[in-house]
Parts: sequence; structure tokens; C-alpha cells
Amino acid sequence: MNIVTQVMQEISKMMTDLYHQAIQGEVDFSTCIKTIRDTMRQLSVDLGEDLCATIEESLFKSPGRKARYRVHRSHDEKTVSTLIGDIKLSRRYYKDKQTGEFCYLLDDYLSLTPHQRVDLDLEAAIYEKASYK
Repeated sequence: MNIVTQVMQEISKMMTDLYHQAIQGEVDFSTCIKTIRDTMRQLSVDLGEDLCATIEESLFKSPGRKARYRVHRSHDEKTVSTLIGDIKLSRRYYKDKQTGEFCYLLDDYLSLTPHQRVDLDLEAAIYEKASYK
């Protein structure tokens, strides 16, 4: 199923459930907002992971990649903490046919450094919050 269709269905279900709970007096305003926030945050993570998987697959199928790189290993996982939550990446490890060097093309494409586990926006938010103490 297309990720956008899935997201729309999940939002529709959440809103329908909240509506029914609200008119029955089962939830208050704060609970509604928290449910919306938590659902949207998880859906944002799902969208981010799907986008990265789609980019990885496009790189894998690219004629330019096939001409220059060979897959050395598949399904290497990396988790990057972000403002919306942890994004899990499944990547292929490639060997450059010309130089013999190894790389993760997805990381290069997304400008992720080899040991980066925290997104720059989250890192900035942490530093900003720490500076107020």
C-alpha cells in the first residue's frame, strides 16, 4: 500500500475514534491534542523511514550506481534520532569498482556522516535547551 494512502487512512481512523470518544464524554481536550500529536509524530517517523527506503531503492537501481559500485553488503541498519523520533535506516554497503573504497550511498546522498546518530536539528535543540540552564 502507498505510504500516503496508509497515512491518510490512519489519520481518518484516529479522528473518527476521537470524535466518537469526545461526543460520548470519554476524552477531554488535552487528551485529544495529545493523541493527535503522538499519532502525527509516529506517522512522520513512518514517512521519513519510507522516504529513505525509497531513496535507497532508487540508488540501488540506478544505472550510474551499477556502473561504478557493487553491493558488498545489504540490510545494514542505522538509527538516527530526530526531533520527531528515531528514524531507522536500512542501507546497502557499496564497494567502488574503481578505487576499492567502501561507502553507504544513502548516507552520502542524505549528507549523514559515518557515525552520526543524532540529526543536526535535534542536536541544535539540545544545545539550545542546555544553554537556558
